[in-house]
Amino acid sequence: MKFDLVTVPSHTIFCIRTTVPLAKIAPFLQPSYERLETVLKDLNVESVAGRAYTYAISPDDIDIAAALVIAEKDRETVREAIEKAQHDNPDGSADDLELVTFEEGPAARATHHGNYNTLGNSWDAFSQELDSQSVKVAAPAFEDYVDRGGENSSSAVTDLYWYLER
Repeated sequence: MKFDLVTVPSHTIFCIRTTVPLAKIAPFLQPSYERLETVLKDLNVESVAGRAYTYAISPDDIDIAAALVIAEKDRETVREAIEKAQHDNPDGSADDLELVTFEEGPAARATHHGNYNTLGNSWDAFSQELDSQSVKVAAPAFEDYVDRGGENSSSAVTDLYWYLER
């Protein structure tokens, strides 16, 4: 799979992160994105991009985050909403809502065309190509949903990013 080397700009994500069985990725992501979008709508904040971040993967499960990229100007508003949720919950949690900022960094980028249920094949091909060229990667990897491709996502365009070791 063809890839290019790019610099990912500094960015902040509003996310829900957990570990799920590989077969349960979609059932985790969809309601998580809906929840994140509802919180942002209530705050009158618009996301810049939709993404999924992978921190670790095994043959059985994946440490994954459903994420919405937010503008720097909205960080404080979202941070305050998370703190309020922590204050309002008896156990002090924010129901897994997180705000994470990534610094600018080098990455490899490939592009997946087609249905989301074939993303795994593209990630495998991307990984093999990086290995064949001795490119050293670091967590997390992420998907940037460039074009969701309509109802069945058959014409979706998804950029795949893997941070490089520094």
